[in-house]
Amino acid sequence: MRSPGRRRVVLGCVSVAVLVSVLRVLFGVAVGGLLGILTGFVLGWNRTADDYLHPIYVLLRSIPSLALITAVFSALRYSLVIAWMTTVGEVF
Repeated sequence: MRSPGRRRVVLGCVSVAVLVSVLRVLFGVAVGGLLGILTGFVLGWNRTADDYLHPIYVLLRSIPSLALITAVFSALRYSLVIAWMTTVGEVF
C-alpha cells in the first residue's frame, strides 16, 4: 500500500520536470526570436549582408522542420536510436 507522502513526492518530481521543460522551451523561443529579429534587421538595413546571407536563408528555409530535428540530433551527437526514432516519426 502506498502512502500519501509518496504520491506527493512523485507529483513534485513531475511538476519540477514540467517546469524545467517549459523554461527550456521559453528560453529557446526567446533566443530564436531575438536572433530572427536581429537577422531580419541586418538583412533589411545592409544590402551587402542581404546579398551574402539571403541565399543561405532561402536554402535553410526550404528544408522541412522535421528534417532539421534529425540533423540537429546528429550534429549534437545524440544516440543513433533517438535519431532513428525521429526519422521514423517523420515518415509515419
